[in-house]
Amino acid sequence: MLQEEEIGSNLFALTRKVPLALPDGSTGLVGIILASVTPNVHLKDAETTYDTLSLASGDHLRQLNESLSKRARELESCLTLAELKQQATLEIAHTDVTTGLKNRLGFEAELAAAIHGAEATGKRFGVAFIDVDRFKQINDRYGHATGDLVLSTVGKRLSELPDIFAVARWGGDEFALLTELPNIGQAALLEGFEDAHRYTFRPVKGDHRRINISGSVGISVYPQDATCSDDLMRYADMALMVAKRQGRGRVLPFDAHINDAMSRRLQIIRDLPDADPPPPPPAPLPPCATARPDTAMAPASAAVRARAFSFSIAFVSCLEDAVCAPARPACALPSLRTLALIADTVLTDQA
Repeated sequence: MLQEEEIGSNLFALTRKVPLALPDGSTGLVGIILASVTPNVHLKDAETTYDTLSLASGDHLRQLNESLSKRARELESCLTLAELKQQATLEIAHTDVTTGLKNRLGFEAELAAAIHGAEATGKRFGVAFIDVDRFKQINDRYGHATGDLVLSTVGKRLSELPDIFAVARWGGDEFALLTELPNIGQAALLEGFEDAHRYTFRPVKGDHRRINISGSVGISVYPQDATCSDDLMRYADMALMVAKRQGRGRVLPFDAHINDAMSRRLQIIRDLPDADPPPPPPAPLPPCATARPDTAMAPASAAVRARAFSFSIAFVSCLEDAVCAPARPACALPSLRTLALIADTVLTDQA
């Protein structure tokens, strides 16, 4: 077995130990020097230099690692800050300033997420459009600060309703919300909507006064009425329009009758000419309108006249909204009523 031993000052030997029998009968070891080496001074300096450089490299590597770690933490902090700013910007873009609710953009995102979730779970939900009735009169009478108070109060009350998972200010005096729908009958469901309506449109207290408010609500249901966001919002808006035309202050779910009525109305509006109609020529009243009191009207004629009258009223209503509003001359309404009478007469004669 070879061993390296120091046999003198700065002198090293390569030895091998072998057993040797001594005269007294004992056994010992004898070291045989195979080679001796005197270390080179330059080699020792090189080792010292290597050790010094190794220590310096280790320090440099440690400093480099610390610098990289610090830079990584700085970049991570900058990235986190950028994400927070982006989230805050997105939140601002989706929030209404006056009420603190979501705005139209935020509501559309919530509706898209609700549809995606309902497709997976099969649950239904409702889309409601809510309008504060005669809100302009509140602004004109009490001022815009009070109007903002009314809007904020209505928004807060809508957010407090049970089963509501998204509320937004759609624009102006109109709100939109998404609500879960329990598995109950239509009558019980409508009763729940009525209770929510009464809770939301209680009087508002502000500036030492009590402000009475009312609202109209239109509702569509996923997937009963539609499965895409555009149709759900359009149908809820249709129901809201009909609710306001029926006298305001009511809740109206969308149904096929509303769709048919609005389709007829839109068709009339599309068919109206761009210019105001010329003054109609004078026309005699139809026979049934000038008949003597003792003359009975045939049932068929009465039914025809009822249908014609219904059409003429719808026609005039559309004309008032689409042609003459907002600046209609004082003589416009009498002319429109005359036009309705002519339409009534023509339809009756044709029938």
